[in-house]
This record gives sequence, structure tokens and C-alpha cells, in this order.
Amino acid sequence: MRYLLTGNVTEVSLAMGIPRTTVQSWKSQEWWNDLIVAVRQEHNDELDARMTRIMDKTFAELEDRIEHGEATGKLGADGKPIKLPVRVRDLSITGAILFDKRQLLRSLPTAIKDGAGLSAIATELVQAFQLVVQRGEKTVEGTAERVTGGDKPAPQLRRR
Repeated sequence: MRYLLTGNVTEVSLAMGIPRTTVQSWKSQEWWNDLIVAVRQEHNDELDARMTRIMDKTFAELEDRIEHGEATGKLGADGKPIKLPVRVRDLSITGAILFDKRQLLRSLPTAIKDGAGLSAIATELVQAFQLVVQRGEKTVEGTAERVTGGDKPAPQLRRR
């Protein structure tokens, strides 16, 4: 659909030999948006397939380089290309990126969020216990719960 490529009614009417008013009236029809959605989805599916082919080739090349090394552009005495092992830096970066992308595909975290959350909880607890000691209280009432991440609020202590 030419309109999706240009986004311009005048260009479409000139290219297709259709009066501009006709194209403009089509745009106001209910079927127009349905057609736009369908064409965009078809285009997205085509792009997805192309990107998948490129990714498959990329992964095959990566595997080959890791297993057999990278060509230096020079030939050895036997006439075969000289290959060197992939540099550790390149392997590390590639491995880290692939790990993160795999985590995303699996809907798993790629980073620790809010590591400071646990520190804030610990600091709040220290301050609460210091108040207890200063007041000479013998017991502290509250609820204890195991905190495994920084996404939960700090437990609140109730004083007698």
C-alpha cells in the first residue's frame, strides 16, 4: 500500500493516477484503518523473517569463529587462510550480550534492580534498634519476614 510508504495523500494520488479527493475520502472510511493494520502486520512479519534469517547467519558465523578462529587476511605457507583465536575481549562482550538477550527471551532478569533497597532496609533496622537501646526497652514487637530482594518495603516495628 503506497500510502504506508509515503504517508502523503498527494504523492499517492499522483503515483496511482487517482484524484486526491478520492484518496482523502478513502482515509475516512472504516475499512482504511483495518487495511493499514493488516498491511503493517504483514510487513512486520516479513521484517521478522528477514531479521531471523540474518540472526541465524550471524550465530552460525559466531560459532565458526569461536571454534575455528578469525581469518587474518593472510595466507599460510600451505595457502590456507591464517586464523587466530577470537580475542577474549570480543568473546566476553559477545557472551554478555547473548546472555542478556537469552534472559530476556526467557523473561528472566538481566540486572539486579535496586541493590540499594536492601541497604535502606538494613539502615532503617539499625536506626530502630538504636532507639530501642537508647530507651532501655527490653522487647521489640513486630513481624519478621524474609526479604530476598529490594522490592519489598522495610518491615515496620511497633513499640510498646
